[in-house]
Amino acid sequence: MKALRFHGYGGTLQLEEIQSPIAAAGQVVVRNRATSLNPDPLRASGVMRQVFPLQFPWTPGGDGSGIVESVGEGAS
Repeated sequence: MKALRFHGYGGTLQLEEIQSPIAAAGQVVVRNRATSLNPDPLRASGVMRQVFPLQFPWTPGGDGSGIVESVGEGAS
């Protein structure tokens, strides 16, 4: 699976190959068919780190649609 991720404040997005996620309790894993990227430059730059601290590597959010691949215990 590929992901665009930051590895530190003020860094650049890096396209990386990562392990496919496993659905934990209360979660689902969705295979994306379409997505948008909301890179959120204030978070990525570190300007908002006091309010929204990040754990790196950080994958910025987005909107997506796709097919449910797996369902964790208790998810519906």
